[in-house]
Amino acid sequence: MSAGNVGPEYAYLDYTVHHGRLPLGAVGVLFSQAWVYSFMLLPLIILFFPDGRPGPRWRWLLRAYAFAVALYVAGTLQVAVVGPRFAPPP
Repeated sequence: MSAGNVGPEYAYLDYTVHHGRLPLGAVGVLFSQAWVYSFMLLPLIILFFPDGRPGPRWRWLLRAYAFAVALYVAGTLQVAVVGPRFAPPP
């Protein structure tokens, strides 16, 4: 979980101090959410226990959960790539 600690610091350094000029600032924003991504895996472990396959009546829940996770990751990507744009300092 080291990326979860370093990511927010690098994103702050890039977008606040250097105004978005450092390389891989968007990756720092993505890694700042690493703890959330680890919690997103927990329901999948429960869903796939004990035999590694969800039953037929649980597949709709798996699809809905995958859609919700994809939507969250896409929102984080949008913030990381498009959101934090700053004007260069004078």
